[in-house]
Amino acid sequence: MVAPNTPKYAEMKARPHTFLRLARLTAGAVLLGLLLSACNSTKTSRSYQTEAFTSESPFQYYSNQAPEKACEIARRALLSQGYQVE
Repeated sequence: MVAPNTPKYAEMKARPHTFLRLARLTAGAVLLGLLLSACNSTKTSRSYQTEAFTSESPFQYYSNQAPEKACEIARRALLSQGYQVE
C-alpha cells in the first residue's frame, strides 16, 4: 500500500480510473476484433450446390403425361420426401 503523503499516492489519486479506462479499451478492442473476424469468414457451399448427376442417373423420370400433370407428379413426389416446393 502507498503512504498517503507520497508523490506516488498523489499520482494515483489524480488518475483513479486509469485501470477502468484501460479495461474498457481492451474489452472494446476484443469485441471489435471478434466482429471483424466474423465478417471475414468464408462461406462453405451447400451440399446441393455441388451435386452433379451423370446422364445415366437413377434420379431421372420420363413420362408421357402432359407437362402440367408431370409437374404435379414431380411436386407430389418431392413433397412426400419432405422437400419444400413453392
